[in-house]
Amino acid sequence: MPAVTASVPMATAAALLNDTAQNFFTSAYLLPFAQQAHNELQAKMRLAAAPVMIGNYTQEVLANATSLTGPTDIVEPLRIFAKNHGADASTYQELTEVAPTGIFPSIYVDPQLTLNYWMWFEEAVLFVAATTAQDILMIYKRQIATITSGGSTVGITGGELYMAPRIAALACGAAGEQARYEALTQIAESFISQVILANKGRVMPTQGAADKS
Repeated sequence: MPAVTASVPMATAAALLNDTAQNFFTSAYLLPFAQQAHNELQAKMRLAAAPVMIGNYTQEVLANATSLTGPTDIVEPLRIFAKNHGADASTYQELTEVAPTGIFPSIYVDPQLTLNYWMWFEEAVLFVAATTAQDILMIYKRQIATITSGGSTVGITGGELYMAPRIAALACGAAGEQARYEALTQIAESFISQVILANKGRVMPTQGAADKS
């Protein structure tokens, strides 16, 4: 199934605004509203712990390193694992998260052979340094790339169902049409459960269910 681009919900939004030909509600005009709707949708998907909003990231952390800035699409880390550089993946051990104060308590600050502690502070992962190179595996909440044009990918299955009426609602709100804004927002919100369901990930059938199919 081809990826849905932002032009799809923007065209539908224009139709909801009685401008199917997009003579006034062009993609260029609707773009800021599409960006807002897309950001809102992502926030709702993260709140629902949708797998599409979860990323995995691996990187070597050099000996004595105390921070990590990547990946570029991170919103916040969830869990971090580490192993000796080059070791088998089965040796990953989960690190302990420390309260985000920017300074590790004195009991943690001495360099250790391996990474053991981390904190998320000012959009960076901080470590208590290890004296050996480590490989880390981070599971994190991610941000889908910002929509920049009608050709940008929505990146969320069924996301256009929420985005189209929400874009139209935002356009009405900008024009001071409060009643239409509220009505269209209600339509957008009515689709959220469907979008969440479409992005919850595959559920493998039980053996009994498979036998009945």
